Amino acid sequence: DKFQQLTSLDATAALDSPTTYQQWINFRAQTVTDFVAASINTLRESKDSATRPITITIFTEPDQQGKLVSFNQIKEWLGTDIPALANLNPDYIEIQSLFLDFEHRQKPAWTASMIEQFQQQLKTNIPLLVSIQGFDGERKLTAGDFSAAMSAAMSSNIAGVSFYAYHTLAQPHWQTLTKLWQ
Repeated sequence: DKFQQLTSLDATAALDSPTTYQQWINFRAQTVTDFVAASINTLRESKDSATRPITITIFTEPDQQGKLVSFNQIKEWLGTDIPALANLNPDYIEIQSLFLDFEHRQKPAWTASMIEQFQQQLKTNIPLLVSIQGFDGERKLTAGDFSAAMSAAMSSNIAGVSFYAYHTLAQPHWQTLTKLWQ
């Protein structure tokens, strides 16, 4: 059976065969999509589904020049088939701006470019959300960079912006947020 064939592959052999490698990419991405679809269906069947918006969060990645990599590359690297996930019709699609944590670091204002490039690749009417990273690996993100990323996102054509920071936001970050939200 196809599942047995694909799960018992020798990784080296898969890399040596373009056909097998592509089958592995597709299998992996389809597995992720099927899991998300099953999760969405379970949520939609729940009694309080009308009050629970469904958001699919997606990672992105720029190249050295700041160009967002293609959805095919994201599918290969992360096992995420972005168009297939969008076809599940979530209420929102959220993309994360890891501008300082990317392999090819970007300036905070790049967030606006990321949004524009993402919208050019994915033609959909699903509202887009952006989540800003509030930390820089092991170091805290400066309040100025945080503000620049939040402002860039907020000035873009999106439905909303949020941030995630775990325990790394300091008082200047909270003051920045207060000013942005007034």
